[in-house]
Amino acid sequence: MRVRFDPGAPYEVEETDVPFARPEGKELLARIYRPKGEADAPLAALVDVHGGAWSRGERTTGAHHGRALAASGLLVISLDFRQGSEHKHPAASADVAAGTCAPTRPGSASIPDASGSWAARAVASSPCSPG
Repeated sequence: MRVRFDPGAPYEVEETDVPFARPEGKELLARIYRPKGEADAPLAALVDVHGGAWSRGERTTGAHHGRALAASGLLVISLDFRQGSEHKHPAASADVAAGTCAPTRPGSASIPDASGSWAARAVASSPCSPG
């Protein structure tokens, strides 16, 4: 099946976890939701930054959203990031920046949720470092 963006398309979805950063020796993972099949063109990427009041939640918190968006032909990248009392600001923002800069290209977007929105906003106006 050829894949293209189609909100009504019922593409099957494959999910994989991949490391995207290792701050302070802690491996951070991204859950990748991708429609199965060969894409007609490069897929638009959407970065998902979960909420959780800075202390809970992880890359699978919005799994139902990630699966639904991938089923319509989008590539969804859902990020883990350091949080809680043991990781002070700007740890979360740095992690979100690391995960957000990798897939940047035209057609990419970030839809943060709750506390994730603050981390995403903190990096949205900062340019990505090369490499």
